[in-house]
Amino acid sequence: MLNKKLFFNSLLFTIIAFICNEYVFYIKFLSQIVNIALLLLCFYVLNKNIFKGGLLLLFLATILNSRPRELHIIELVSRGDFEYWSFNSMKLGMFTFSTTVFIAIGFYLLFKYVLNFLPRKNINIILIILIITVCSTVIYNLFTPNIYLKYMISDMRNYILLITGYLFVDYCLKNKKIKTKYLDDYIWYVILTNLLLSIAYVFSDFNDDMFKLKYSIDTYHIHYLIFFVMVISLIHRRVWGLIIANCALLFAIPVTRSEQLILILTFVLFISIVRKLIKKQALNNLSIRYFNFNLILIGFSFLISVRMMYLYIPNYYEFFMRKLSFFIDFDSTIDKSASIRALEFDRVMQIHEGRDIFTVLFGKGLGAYFSYNDSSVLQSLDLADYNSFEIRNNMFFQPHFFITYYLLKSGVVGLLLIIYLFIRPLKYVAYELNHYGLLFVLALPYLLFSSYWIPMVGFLSGFFLRLSNYVKTK
Repeated sequence: MLNKKLFFNSLLFTIIAFICNEYVFYIKFLSQIVNIALLLLCFYVLNKNIFKGGLLLLFLATILNSRPRELHIIELVSRGDFEYWSFNSMKLGMFTFSTTVFIAIGFYLLFKYVLNFLPRKNINIILIILIITVCSTVIYNLFTPNIYLKYMISDMRNYILLITGYLFVDYCLKNKKIKTKYLDDYIWYVILTNLLLSIAYVFSDFNDDMFKLKYSIDTYHIHYLIFFVMVISLIHRRVWGLIIANCALLFAIPVTRSEQLILILTFVLFISIVRKLIKKQALNNLSIRYFNFNLILIGFSFLISVRMMYLYIPNYYEFFMRKLSFFIDFDSTIDKSASIRALEFDRVMQIHEGRDIFTVLFGKGLGAYFSYNDSSVLQSLDLADYNSFEIRNNMFFQPHFFITYYLLKSGVVGLLLIIYLFIRPLKYVAYELNHYGLLFVLALPYLLFSSYWIPMVGFLSGFFLRLSNYVKTK
């Protein structure tokens, strides 16, 4: 429930996040001080209440930018040299500050479980995928002269965070730390802080007469929460909740193709959930009228957002329209980013064709990479596609699409297990769309498409997988 305390706390968080995102994170020394303070704060709250501490960490990972808002309008040749030291991008040893806390939670929970059997169900599938990947890593590296430890650790991190998120919720459930109120407050803090931050960004850019690319927190982290608030507001017939959610959506129209696709899929799931609630008579006639009103608000938010792009950020508008075309650019050719994804899939399939049945089934393991055999493709690549090491050495460790990624690392078996892992809870959630079930269903596209390359989403995937299982067993 939204109240004055939530609003004023969100206003305070907005001021802090705005100062950090717009000023502090451009100065390395100040960033170090702030990031160390945030790190200590996370560990302090985790020690007092582990569930609250986990939500605080997710909140910080959401509202603090990992890169500056203007990054995409900087020339490509300068992007690699851009200096920005956020809590989510500044390194503390091998990992960023935020990822270090996630991993620390993982080691703590593994220690707590070391004398007990690990929780069953979904965790077993995750462990099977990890065992397959580790075994394929060992076998493949017996026959290759070079091992790239940095990328092996990066791949391993994804599985560790997935397990960490699962164990985190399991531990909190067993120790009765989870309360729906905490989860509700976290969602409202994210929505309100996003809205207030967006307004602050707009006024700041109007004042400076320099409009940037980004006017929302990362849309990966906000869309499923916006639609969740819409559903809850429909159930409880709260018009103000619908208006706040649509205002947040107004600033969160995505520009990249993957974010657009996730938004479309989440919207389809939102419509499906409302239809299900209508059939179950969980929504009365007034709620249905609110739903129709909300659809008008969504369309209005979209049109206003696109119009503002056209008027004030023409290069952003052109970029948005080109991405919205999905595959065909304005000159009737295949868009480059779509071509890259298609070429990646083609190369990984060619690798499988030239290998034994083991590689096809179980992949090449942690740190696996593919190469392009076409010099014209290599010459067309830039820092928007891959990092300089990968381009220079024709070795590409992280494909852009989750299907290609898991085919390369874990093979056909690993890919099918990952898809099964995420789809399996839907049959339990379908029986009871409570808070946890709603969150899992609406977050599913976001988790499936992003968990393998965004550390926070890897943790969230395990987090929601365990919560969805709680819907079944409670």
